[in-house]
Amino acid sequence: FHTIHNDAPKEISNKFEFYLRRFFYSTSIVRAITISKDTSSSFLKFYKTTKFKEILNGRSFPKTTSKLEAVKAEIQQPDYTSFIHVGRFSNQKNQEVLVSVFNKIVAKGYKVKLFVIGPGFDSQTAKKLKEKAGDHIHFLGSKHNIADYYHAADAFCLSSVHEGMPITLIEAFACGCIPICTPAGGVKNMITDGKNGYLSNSFSEEDYCNKVKTFLKHKDKIDRNHLKELFYSTYHMNVCATNYINVYLENLSHGSEKIAIKSI
Repeated sequence: FHTIHNDAPKEISNKFEFYLRRFFYSTSIVRAITISKDTSSSFLKFYKTTKFKEILNGRSFPKTTSKLEAVKAEIQQPDYTSFIHVGRFSNQKNQEVLVSVFNKIVAKGYKVKLFVIGPGFDSQTAKKLKEKAGDHIHFLGSKHNIADYYHAADAFCLSSVHEGMPITLIEAFACGCIPICTPAGGVKNMITDGKNGYLSNSFSEEDYCNKVKTFLKHKDKIDRNHLKELFYSTYHMNVCATNYINVYLENLSHGSEKIAIKSI
């Protein structure tokens, strides 16, 4: 079994790997698992085979720690709206657009704070990006209590140019942290704009900026409890694990057994 985590073409490095994968997938020697409708579509188009199973990513509930109150004191300020971004520094995550957008938002007079959590911001390229960021953007580095930040923040920002089905977005749902995302890969299958988050029309800086402003103007439009319900019904690890085990059993016994996991 092999899980495809991104657009299918992005996971191979050369033609030999492509032909090798296509042989194993098409003959079912290796059973391909895709993680979103978008990933499934790219797999079908790229490998020209329907021999795959779509199973959405899953995550256990992100539990808060004893540091929650300290985190609230750190990022929650009167009259300010707090945003978090969780991800390593990379071209994929497109933090360049994120910094530029929040600089513009502040220039428009909005009172916002953006907290960037993740490794890799010590490179020369990252340092140049940090120099562009105003004092309303805070780079916190890696954290072992990320759940505290999801629970304390008003919104979660994801500005990626490509994704499969990001765990960070699933974590935001679980904590009731409203997501504002670009239409990267499986993200556009997860978010219905204005219902369970905000999805920009494109990857452009202008479109993403507009969605951040839309959220700021309608902060109470989305029910945070609805996000948590969505997590438990669709993205909880229990759901994901049950689907994986049933696929294993189908291949072992040709579908003669089914099981359900009550708790993990």
